[in-house]
Amino acid sequence: MKKDEVFTTSDGRKIPLNYDFYDYAKDVIGLPKGVSQDFELAASNTTGGADAMDYEKAKVLGSSKARLSNAAYAARWSPTYLFKTLLEGAGIHQSFKTMLDIGCGYALQPRMIKALGITEHCTAIDLYDRASMIDEDYLRRQHGRMRWYGLIDKLQERIIRKPFEKMSNLERAILYKINTPRRSMRTPRGYLSSREIFRTPLKQKAHLDELIIGNVYDVDRRFELITAFSSAEWFKMDELFAKVSDMLEDGGVFYLFVANYWHAGTAGRIFGHFPFLTQRLSKEDFKRYLEQYFPDQTEAWEKAYEFFDPTHPTLHDYVDCATKHGMYPISQFSPVAGSGFSHKYAVTTRGWLEMEPHAVESALADIRKTRPDIRYSDLLPLTHHVLFRKVSPDRKATKADFAKLKGPFHDFHYRPTNPVMKKLRSLAIKLNSGK
Repeated sequence: MKKDEVFTTSDGRKIPLNYDFYDYAKDVIGLPKGVSQDFELAASNTTGGADAMDYEKAKVLGSSKARLSNAAYAARWSPTYLFKTLLEGAGIHQSFKTMLDIGCGYALQPRMIKALGITEHCTAIDLYDRASMIDEDYLRRQHGRMRWYGLIDKLQERIIRKPFEKMSNLERAILYKINTPRRSMRTPRGYLSSREIFRTPLKQKAHLDELIIGNVYDVDRRFELITAFSSAEWFKMDELFAKVSDMLEDGGVFYLFVANYWHAGTAGRIFGHFPFLTQRLSKEDFKRYLEQYFPDQTEAWEKAYEFFDPTHPTLHDYVDCATKHGMYPISQFSPVAGSGFSHKYAVTTRGWLEMEPHAVESALADIRKTRPDIRYSDLLPLTHHVLFRKVSPDRKATKADFAKLKGPFHDFHYRPTNPVMKKLRSLAIKLNSGK
């Protein structure tokens, strides 16, 4: 039977089918074996809104695990460390009194944030309980093992400089089978942290002070810090941001870590015979495509498609929506994948640009039929990381604000009288001036 060469959209566009890409993606990702319970029960976008969710059914997604693997700990430590560096880069060093983590899962990130001394009291919320049984004493032992990952990371940096054919099987195993916290961010997200990620100590016990099982829209309290690690996708942006702003103290910080819908591979891990499958097809065309080529996976992939915020925000949309609700960006990081390959998405946007640039250009032309606002730059990042500060839109800058902005260091002059200190000052001036 002759294979189709193109898929024709309802508006007459003919998209070439790439069977080599399909075979590759199927091998890397695999076809879904059924509907994901997370997408079916825990996503307000698939159930018709937070009020329409069946919270009793969602409890089946809970877990009684007390200990996660070292790899699972490391996978959560990496984004927590990135959050820490973004805070520090934004000049935020003080400890928050209270925090709320939305969609916490096992609640390792809020525990880590508490253990780092970033917050005094941490609260986490989710629809189901995967967090309460976690062995918190064991987390400190796992964190101590980050030093071992540091040694492995140094080996990997040496090995990766060799051509693949000159590596021993042991070296290949060390490089490709051990995912250190540093590599777990570099390869998929293009972010290479400093080696301090392996040496950063926990200042106190990684303790979760409070776990809320329920609807975040029912929370009637305020927090100085609110975080959303890979959970904002499961909500409608405008509704979530309005609620976050309502819960955030004036001057408080909201951290958004969200998948980029417009990347070549989406968070739902949907693939087919051409890149940017869901982005370039209308919902009706996407369903028709699934029924034609994936009848056994249609239901699973429809749920995977629907779980994401249906407005499919860009970074610009997230920022505009946040400012609408009185939250203003103070730091932002949107990394491009560090490799063309991805275990989750098969091929990244970077990979397509390096192998077949026209495939990206063709996809962008299709996308702009319905979303003329989408730019080339919107297709590049895998994720967005943004810190927002809540500020009243009516606030006026005061003389005290400008004095605080300048800080005490601006008018500070070091004039030592001690001969040794005077000599050191002179050397420091020469070092700074390069003379």
